[in-house]
Amino acid sequence: MNRLVLPAAIALCAAPAIAAAAPPAAAPVNDYSLRLETMVVTAHRQPVPLRTVGTSVSLLDALDIRQRGYSDISDLLRTLPSIYVSNSGGPGKASALRIRGEEGFRTLILLDGVDISDPSSPQVGPRIEYLLTPGIERVEVLRGPQGLMYGADAGGVVQLFSRRAEAPLAVEVFAETGSHNSHLLGASLRGRNDFGDFSFTATDRSTDAFNARTVDSGGDKDGYDNRTLHLHGGINPVTAWRIEFTVRDVDARADYDGAFAPFDDTSRYDQRLWRLKATQELETFRHSLAWQRSTTERSESNSSYRSDYEGVISEWQYQGVLTAGDAASHSASGDLVFGVDLEEQQLRESGDTGKQRDQYGVYAEWQGAWRDWLFYTLGARHDDNDDFGEHTSYRASLAYLVPTGTGSLKLKGSYGTGFRAPSLYEVNYNRGPWAFPPASTTSLQEEKSRGGELGIEHWWHSGAHIELVWFHQQVEDVIDFDLASWSGYLQTAGKTRSQGVELSGSLPLGSVAVHGSYTYNDTEAVTGGPRLRRPRHLANLGFSWNLTAHLQAAVNWRTAQHALDQLNGVDIRLDDYQVLDATLSWQVTDQLDLYLRGENLLDDDYEEVATHRTAGATIYGGLRWRLF
Repeated sequence: MNRLVLPAAIALCAAPAIAAAAPPAAAPVNDYSLRLETMVVTAHRQPVPLRTVGTSVSLLDALDIRQRGYSDISDLLRTLPSIYVSNSGGPGKASALRIRGEEGFRTLILLDGVDISDPSSPQVGPRIEYLLTPGIERVEVLRGPQGLMYGADAGGVVQLFSRRAEAPLAVEVFAETGSHNSHLLGASLRGRNDFGDFSFTATDRSTDAFNARTVDSGGDKDGYDNRTLHLHGGINPVTAWRIEFTVRDVDARADYDGAFAPFDDTSRYDQRLWRLKATQELETFRHSLAWQRSTTERSESNSSYRSDYEGVISEWQYQGVLTAGDAASHSASGDLVFGVDLEEQQLRESGDTGKQRDQYGVYAEWQGAWRDWLFYTLGARHDDNDDFGEHTSYRASLAYLVPTGTGSLKLKGSYGTGFRAPSLYEVNYNRGPWAFPPASTTSLQEEKSRGGELGIEHWWHSGAHIELVWFHQQVEDVIDFDLASWSGYLQTAGKTRSQGVELSGSLPLGSVAVHGSYTYNDTEAVTGGPRLRRPRHLANLGFSWNLTAHLQAAVNWRTAQHALDQLNGVDIRLDDYQVLDATLSWQVTDQLDLYLRGENLLDDDYEEVATHRTAGATIYGGLRWRLF
């Protein structure tokens, strides 16, 4: 515990001295009220003020993202409460993003509304390892299994928003180089007028990286290349109508060390996404119709084998929002949000003709308010899966806002249920030539989940904020790969559990801003022991401040403690670790920024997945040049 407390104490003691040394900054104008009125989209699938939300939402804006400086989305998300990323050997290697200890494939990630899940992967989960920060200006995270309107299996939602155009034309180029022969090059182009707007970002990242596994004595470096193109925009053809479009293409390659010698495997990943959305907005009614298609092709190979996979998700989404009542007249008010989802999944593996499955979902949620201090939601979703029948899920939330002499106090709580049908990959693996008993004789059924939370928040007039949340969630009839005998996918009767508390907050100190979080998560597997790769203790502490008018610095310290993994069917204890990152940014001119970033400056040697290395101390330098 000393490793957890000592850095926090040092940082907190240093904060007043830093604030005194830095030049004074202008006091925020009504910062407290502005924060309460911050509009968030992810909690209710429509923009609502933060003060009305009864679920737990984390936010990062463009300034937060720029100050923290990371090039990978996974590193950026690690700075938020209850988020743990387990990485298998460095940049571009298989990674799982867990929110409150839940499986990474139960986390839904949306980018400009597009579901980036990989339908060719075993559990149709997002590939967080291929997401880069250039072009991203906002992040919202809905913690816990509350994604009622996003699909009943969403155990947490991460929504990313690309940078929007603010001028008729803006052009920016950026470049970065650093340790392990790492390079990042890219450009963004944005524009807008009365008829429409667009934002385009192209990024190319490469690194030699390092030897991914401790059991590989060959010493080869396992490199990574990623080329990402992303276009988002819209047109406004007539009054009250908007048509939006999103196109995304990711082409990535990573060398990795597989499960068996000679540890010289290569993975290739190509994902193409398209989305069209038409929205009509009237005075008391707005509705939208969207179509999305994603095609993912990936392969895994070495000198003796090659496996190819292709997955496709096609989806139609209709959503309506009907506004009723008027809180100002002292009567109940609210929005009725309803919609229909029609999803088709396809999977093709090497040498087969492919499999297909449809799932239909309908949902409705009443998002109500009484005057300006009580906000509640009641909703239900009904899904019909081709292979696993019909299921109904629920969600309810409550937020109660109380004015105080120093700001506002919010009491909140929520509860939700869900289910996850076994993926096409899981079902077909157990039927294929690689499976054997007991997996080959197991008839997989759907998983069922439920979760709840209770929380309290306080906003001070000064802009300070603190939040305390208790959460509990469980999954019944969990499907896991058989790590003991490698027979395939097994399903164990019983429940897994994650339960704990989150404490987070932020504190402005003149020109210095302090943010931090601590998460205690007590997990239990079906067998009764702790769940694997779920640290019991997670903590973050960060500072950002203006050293001069043109020189800014940011520091983030994080730690993970008391986590287990499994090796050859035997539980092993992973080492506790702490990581210190820092970024220094210099605005040379109005058009040119230079920055220097150090990651893992303590050079801590640790593993997030057993026998898989993580990077030691690394240094990166880069520039951002705004041409227009």
